[in-house]
Amino acid sequence: MYSVLKFIYSRSTRLLLWQPPFRVLWLLILPMLFFYLLLTGDALATRRAFYALLITISLCLVRRRIESLNLLYALAFLFLLFEPLALWQPSFLLSFSGVLGILLWQKPLCELLKDCPRLCQYPLQLFGVSLAAFIATLPAVVFIFHMFAPAGLICNLVAIPLVSFGALPMGLTGLLVSAVSPAAGEILLRAAAWVLQRVVDLAEFVSQLPGLFSRSLYLTLPETLAVLLTCLSLLVAWRHRRALFLLFPAACLLLLGHGVGMSPEIILFSVGQGESILLRAAGKNLLIDGGGLRSDSFDVGERLLAPALGRLGIKSLDAVILTHDHPDHSGGLGYIIEHFDVGEFWSTSDLVDLSSELGHLLLENDVVIQKYDKVGWRKFSPGGLQSVFLFTASIESSAKNDRSLCLYYPTEAGGILLTGDLEDRGVKFLLEKPLPGAVSLLKAPHHGSRSSHPKRMLGQLRPEVVIVSAGYENSYHFPAQELLEQAQHLGIKVWRTDLDGTVRLRVAGRNWQVDQWKKGLFR
Repeated sequence: MYSVLKFIYSRSTRLLLWQPPFRVLWLLILPMLFFYLLLTGDALATRRAFYALLITISLCLVRRRIESLNLLYALAFLFLLFEPLALWQPSFLLSFSGVLGILLWQKPLCELLKDCPRLCQYPLQLFGVSLAAFIATLPAVVFIFHMFAPAGLICNLVAIPLVSFGALPMGLTGLLVSAVSPAAGEILLRAAAWVLQRVVDLAEFVSQLPGLFSRSLYLTLPETLAVLLTCLSLLVAWRHRRALFLLFPAACLLLLGHGVGMSPEIILFSVGQGESILLRAAGKNLLIDGGGLRSDSFDVGERLLAPALGRLGIKSLDAVILTHDHPDHSGGLGYIIEHFDVGEFWSTSDLVDLSSELGHLLLENDVVIQKYDKVGWRKFSPGGLQSVFLFTASIESSAKNDRSLCLYYPTEAGGILLTGDLEDRGVKFLLEKPLPGAVSLLKAPHHGSRSSHPKRMLGQLRPEVVIVSAGYENSYHFPAQELLEQAQHLGIKVWRTDLDGTVRLRVAGRNWQVDQWKKGLFR
């Protein structure tokens, strides 16, 4: 719009003698840009661009200039001043960091390419700008979306011109023309849609090329900080070579991010009205169940479990154990099996009895499938972890809860007993059979329901700690008041995900050390 108006404005000597074009034309364009801001739903990125232009125009009218970086910093400060929580919005982080990267590389790019042929300058500048925005937004993309997508660098070379100078102008013109001629407006809108579809087709094609396909990244906090420092050093190095020294602490953080504790620990993830537990011992990682039952559009494995495992530094799982194939225990396992290296999969069901999606993913990812078809306790080594005892009350029972696969693991602080969703018959059978050892940490059966005989179980096993997986204010009223009263009577500490969030219990000598992330991580 500015170029078109400038061409017209420059034809008049009287107008040029009156005012320079940039002082007048932007004032004419501003109402149209405000309309565009409203049309796009007042998106944060569009709002940032509009306010930046508004400030720049105001300064031009009083014959003052402002450095682009200072303007960006001032805008970020004003946004956060009026809306502090915007700092945690992906749109704020991506928008401001992307523009910051472009501004940091703008002058060096122009100087580097000033001697290039004009035909090559635009695509090279476009690639450089895209690379700067890619590097600047990478820490936020990895932290928020857990994604690394290098295909964007190539796609932008075509997508930005096609969308900026093709689809967007045709779409906006089509909307305006539709008021006068619906047929002509429809033609323009269909043309814009055709261009956008070609951009999508290109993105899908490029993303399948070797080395350019998207990768899921689930990083520890030190690894995320290492990515941030690396990207910052690359962006600033052109202006300040000393910034390259940030690569040394980044490398140290990467090494720190792979530290693995050897002390046995249990992590009970807060996954709503479902259940998922991680057992870490002797350098092995066993995931027992994968939660579920949020909604079709909310994958517990993708949204909760995978980021939590990544933050804990887990890149692979030696074994996944499915206690029973109910949605609140198996719902998140599909995503985990697809995106993490899983050594073995244990359950009490045949492959054909599992959900079709889960069975397909197990076969597709070459996971070793193990079926536990014994009644009572047997000693096994799932995932290579020694001294693990597995148990089922009944293989033939029609009730999946009572066929739950239970696990016992001995530690210096006492035995860990994980009981799946055992109910009436299953709990009675469990308590009638000799346990492999004493129990100091008990996972309450069936989310602590009354049907799992909590009074008898606590009275007979006398654990030091009981953990319960339950959704906040769930309609089942889990855990049952009977369990809580019995635990209080016996002096047993109860940790529950509905009130305490994700809970980690580590062996410290002969005791259990408890950490929780009630306000923050994994909540």
